Amino acid sequence: MKLRESGFTLIELMVVVTIIGVLASVATPKYMGVVDRAKDAATRGNLHNLKVAIHMYYAYTDGHWPPSLDKPAGGGLPNFVPRFMARIPRAQLRSDVVQDDPGINPDSTAVNNEWGPDDNNPQITGVGGWIYNPRNGDIKINVEPHILDSKGEPYFNY
Repeated sequence: MKLRESGFTLIELMVVVTIIGVLASVATPKYMGVVDRAKDAATRGNLHNLKVAIHMYYAYTDGHWPPSLDKPAGGGLPNFVPRFMARIPRAQLRSDVVQDDPGINPDSTAVNNEWGPDDNNPQITGVGGWIYNPRNGDIKINVEPHILDSKGEPYFNY
């Protein structure tokens, strides 16, 4: 009596590997889109929290905007931050934004306080992070208007 050896044939293994490859190629782009949308939502939330903290400072100081969101000369947090928020939050941009413009840091807490002379048109440096106007308390994401989020909207319009 001859015993039959158990196991998979090469054809069966190749079929299984091919199916796994097809499923992975379908799932990966969907996953990347979810991550980018989550980053956009986090950035919108962080921008909102910054605006709230800036307006709380304005109310607390009887009508004065924070003069700067820069870190003090000795380091540490900007002067208004400890009272109104734990830290300057991150501006997280979609994962392929660096391919569009290699000079952008897609995950930055940096704040540019050089808004420029016109309150309606800031001088964007386009390096990521935030841009703050100490004259009227406005804050935006520091990227050029042509840099788009995962839904095709300019980050600058947040």
